[in-house]
Amino acid sequence: MGGSSGFEKVYVHLIDGSSAWVPLKARWIRDDLYAITDEKDFSPDDQTVLLEFIPGDVVRVGERIIGRSGEKVENAALELASSANPNRLYYDFLYKVVAEKIKPGGENAGLYTAAIRQVRQDIQLGKFHYPAVIAFIEALGK
Repeated sequence: MGGSSGFEKVYVHLIDGSSAWVPLKARWIRDDLYAITDEKDFSPDDQTVLLEFIPGDVVRVGERIIGRSGEKVENAALELASSANPNRLYYDFLYKVVAEKIKPGGENAGLYTAAIRQVRQDIQLGKFHYPAVIAFIEALGK
C-alpha cells in the first residue's frame, strides 16, 4: 500500500439499484489510511447512487471478500476513520438504511436526527429516495 504517487484505487461499496464495488481514487496518508478524493461516482444531489464512503472521508483499508464470486480485494475500504464532509451523517444515514444496517427505533437512530429531518424535507419537496428510506421515515412517524 502507499504507491509512489501517493494515490491508489480503494474499493468502496456502492448501491445504485443494485450492489457493486467501485474503485475510487484515494490519497494515501499513512499505514492503512486513505483519503477518498474521487468524485466520479458521487453527486450530493443524487440519492440514487449511495456510496458507503464518500469524498472527504478518511478510511482504513484492508483485504475484503467482495461480490458473489468471492473475489479477494486488498484495497477495500473497511471503516471510517474521519471525515471532512460536513454532510457525512446524512449520506451515512441513507446508505445504512438502504443497506439494512440500521432499523427504525434502533440504538443508532438518535445519531441521525438531523439527517432524518433533512430526508423528511426532501420527501416533502418530491426529491427521490429509495423506498427503504421512505419506509424507514414512515415507521418513525411524526
